[in-house]
Parts: sequence; C-alpha cells; structure tokens
Amino acid sequence: KYYLARLCECPMSKEKSVKVMLDFYAFEEDDNVKSMDSKIIAYFEKNEKSLSLKYGDCIALFASPDEVEKPPNPEQFDYKDYLYKKGVTHQVYLNSDAWIDIDYNDSNHIYRFSYWLRDFILETIKKLGVHDEEYAVAAAILLGYDDSLPQELRQKYVAAGAMHILCVSGLHVGVIFMVFSYMLIFLNERKKIQRVVKHLILLFLIWLYALLAGLAPSILRATIMLSFVIIGNVINKKGVVLNSLAASAFILLCVNPANLFDVGFQLSYVAVIGIVVLQVPISKMSYSKCKIVNKVWEITSVTISAQIATAPFTIYYFHQFPIYFWLSNLFMTPISSVVIIGGMIMLLIFFIPYVNVAVAWIVSKMIYVMNFGVSWIESLPYSIIKGLYINDIQFVVLLVMLLLLLLLIECKDVKLLLLIMVMSCIFLIVNVDINLKRNEQKEMIIYSINNTTAIDFISGGEHLILSDTVFINDKSAFSYNIENFLIKKGLYHAVKSKLLHEDFDEHFVRKRKN
Repeated sequence: KYYLARLCECPMSKEKSVKVMLDFYAFEEDDNVKSMDSKIIAYFEKNEKSLSLKYGDCIALFASPDEVEKPPNPEQFDYKDYLYKKGVTHQVYLNSDAWIDIDYNDSNHIYRFSYWLRDFILETIKKLGVHDEEYAVAAAILLGYDDSLPQELRQKYVAAGAMHILCVSGLHVGVIFMVFSYMLIFLNERKKIQRVVKHLILLFLIWLYALLAGLAPSILRATIMLSFVIIGNVINKKGVVLNSLAASAFILLCVNPANLFDVGFQLSYVAVIGIVVLQVPISKMSYSKCKIVNKVWEITSVTISAQIATAPFTIYYFHQFPIYFWLSNLFMTPISSVVIIGGMIMLLIFFIPYVNVAVAWIVSKMIYVMNFGVSWIESLPYSIIKGLYINDIQFVVLLVMLLLLLLLIECKDVKLLLLIMVMSCIFLIVNVDINLKRNEQKEMIIYSINNTTAIDFISGGEHLILSDTVFINDKSAFSYNIENFLIKKGLYHAVKSKLLHEDFDEHFVRKRKN
C-alpha cells in the first residue's frame, strides 16, 4: 500500500527534521489506485534527500499516517485541535526509505513564483551582508518569514510587547503603499487614465507583497482594506474605516470560515477596531503646546488603544501581559518604519555595487538597535506579568465590557456605563468562585512527559512537583507540558520542586525512601 502526495507549501527545516504540509490525492489498495483529498503534516528525516524537496513536488510514501493525538496533560496546548481547525487530522514521520520522489511537480504558478521570489529576496539579503539575528528580524519584518527567528529573541519581543512589529500587518502594507506611491508620483497628472494606471500598479504591488508574506490574516485584512481605499480613490468615493474592516472580515470568512478561530485573525481585527474607536478619545486626554510631546502622546495613544482592545485575548490565550508595551512601541514604531523603507530600498537597488552594501549595513545596524532596545526593555523589572488566568465566562464578560465601552464612546449614552458596572460585578463574582475552589483543591497529578517522571501534589494554594533534575531544569519542557495547568490552578507563582530520591516533609505530603 502506498500514498501519492503533493507538497502544498514550502518545506520548513527544523533541528532534526523537515516539516511540510502534504496534500494526499491518491492511494493504492488491492491493486487499485483510488483518489482521495486530505491534508497531512509530514516530518521527513533531515538529510540531503529531504532538503532538496520544494513546493509542488509529488512523492510516493509507504507509511500510513497516524491520527494526531490529544495532549496527554491537563491544559496542555491542544495541537490536535489546532490542526483540526486548519483541516488537518493526521501526521506521519518518514525516514529516507519510507518515500520516493516521483520526479513530477504540480504547483500553482502564482504561488511557485511568489515562493521563488521570496527565496531570491532572502538570499539577496544574506549576500548583502545581513546575518544572524539581524537577518532573522529582517526576514520577519520585511516578508513575514520567521522560520529562522531564534526562540529566545522571539520571547524578548513578546515580553516587550513588540511582537506585532515582526508580523507583517497594516504598518508594513501602509509603508509599502507610501513608498511606491511616492515613486509613482510622476503619474499624479490630472488625466484620469494616469491616475487609474497608478492605482492599478499600487493594487498589484500590495497584493504581490501580501503573496510574498504568506497571505496571513493580518496582512490580508490590511491589503483588502487598502484595496477598498485605492478603488475608492479611482472612483472618487471615500469610505468608512469600520465598514472596510467589516467587509474585509466578511470576505476572509467567506473564503475560509476557520479564520474565525485563528488567534492572529482575532487579534488583528480587534486591534484595528480599538485604534479606530479609542485612539482619538485617548489622545484628547492630554494636550501640550510642545509639538514633540503631542507627537509622542499620539503614538502612545495608538498603542494604548490597541492594547486595551487586545488585552482580553492576550490574557485568555497567552496568560500574560506586557507592562512596557507603551515604551517599546514609542521607539519601535518609527525605527521599524525606517527599517521597512530601508529594506525596500536595499532590495530595489541590490544590483548597484557598493551602494547596495551600504544601505544593507545601515538596515542591519537599525535592526541591531531594535534588538538591543527590545532586550533592554525585556530586562526591566516586571517587564511582563505572567500567570494571568480568566475562564471562558470571564473572557466573554470582558468582551461584552469592551463592546459596551466602544459603544459608550461612540453613542455617549450614560446607561451603557451602568451595564459596564454590572458586567464588572459578574466578572468579580466569577473570580471569587474560582478562588474559593482553588482554596479547596486537593489533587495528585502524574504527568505524561517523555523520558522522565513528574508527580504533582496539590493542596489549596500550594503544590510540590516530584521529578528529576533534567525536567526541573528544563524550562521549555516545563512550560510546554504543565505551565498552563498550574496557571489555571493559581499555582504558577508557587512552584516548589523536590528530586525523586529525596525525602521531605511538607504539611500536606511526606516522602520516606523510595
């Protein structure tokens, strides 16, 4: 029995394997080849053979896919559910003998061109002398390609509240639009045909950029909205931002309803709604005669608006909140804009000797400044609050409160303030109920962790983990397997551990010998 499959995206090289999404289109059974249509996550043994694979290649494989298993530990990240929402239910690991390349490529010409162009740009960035962490950030900020971004650096951007800078979104599309709009200024004549040509070129360029960046929900949202603006300019019609936002969401959900459950999709739209509705009222709270102070406050008000809107989602999904988001965005937004513009110039003049290297050096140093600033902010005391928890009811209550706040600002109806107070009371009541249950909890959990033993004894607001030194010192294993469970139980800040061979006396558990 064998399967025929096609690589429906570019392979991702990991530490010990090559990960790729396969589109299974046929299989052999009882000497008959039957058609099928299913997406599978495949992990190839990392070697020269697997690294030579590219988008659209067709292969025959002789291993049967396995259904993705549910997470074995409570509150652990549900990879099965994550893949299911993307239409994937099975995965397979393939060593060198389990598959063969049938020497046929079946790829979409548009996607194949975009992948080729992206790889060409990434290789050009390297040839111009941008390396290491600067290259990783340049690839992420210019093209949305974050495969080479180190996990440690990623966490620093998260802690500083600046991770959105590395996710291609409205800022990036807006900068691209402004750069090319300025380059096409010679088409700003009064003749209508010239204006139409200019806007058609801009429309093509922003969609080409969206294709290069992988068509993520955040960039699709920005690209569709900007397309409405461009079309409106052509026909001399001005639109309403919220209407364009709603129209773009409707289009994306019609194409793929599963986008509704995508965290990036939710954060992208909620952040824009927050900025559109809250930014002006917040900016009016302070005024100075100094223009520089006003400009600083204007940038800060945008950041605060986005954070207020996205806070319920950040706490619910990630159980954390960055404290110095206002500080990081204050200097990151201008610098990242310069990096994007400089990156575009660098790529446009890549064929001009000396000048291209000089521009690349400037871009690299600007990224170094960004990374240094993020590292400094991440090192500040209490840069990020971790261990935050809200349950499903509290999450819905916060969303209702956010909606009422937006309506209050728009409608100026005092009755809405009363409803906000009622929802606040409901939130507090649920929180009291959670804390009462935490005080009464008594459990013993045996975690399922590869190559180690971990037993958790829980009594009220205290707990003790019994394990070996490997697991206790492995922060990534701890975070992936049990951190979310401890956060839910209110025990994240009360972690206490003992080694398996140790004897100990706690008021709720005692161990003697083995």
